Amino acid sequence: AEAGVGGRVVVEFLIDSTGGIELASLRVVQSTDARFTEAVRRVLPELRFLPAQRGERTVGVTVRQPFLFTTRVGR
Repeated sequence: AEAGVGGRVVVEFLIDSTGGIELASLRVVQSTDARFTEAVRRVLPELRFLPAQRGERTVGVTVRQPFLFTTRVGR
């Protein structure tokens, strides 16, 4: 992508019962640029989620998450 151009990455991954991401489960569904994909791969280990619940128990769940990259006007 040229500087100033946005893009999109869509990934699927498993959120475990503690709200962390099982990185081995990561699957890139769509990406407009490999550099955006790499940025998503770098940030995923830092993200935390509320785990899914089934009744009173927390459980793992696979999600599909888009990441949008946009530019800001006037920067």
